[in-house]
Amino acid sequence: MLNRSEPGLFVDSGAAGGRIDELLELITNGRPVWQRDALCREHPEVDFFPGQGGDTEPAKAVCAACLVAVECLDYALADKTLVGVWAGTGARARAATRRAADRQRKASA
Repeated sequence: MLNRSEPGLFVDSGAAGGRIDELLELITNGRPVWQRDALCREHPEVDFFPGQGGDTEPAKAVCAACLVAVECLDYALADKTLVGVWAGTGARARAATRRAADRQRKASA
């Protein structure tokens, strides 16, 4: 199956798809490949890092329409050092999600 991943570039999403994604990550300054498709890149006027007490609603609205929000949330949950709005969540919400997942893991062990 072919996926259009860049203008003018078709990539086989079969077995080689993972290797191509790894190569693309290397040539995009080490950033995850999914970030190329993030809707926040198209909204420089929105502040995704408003600081404590800042308005996060505009950023969350952009995230709500983003096609890579699942990948973004996985990325943000994996890195406790990230600040700002990622996948429509703030740092406190992500910390609460991590704690809930830890409790669930411990309860099922």
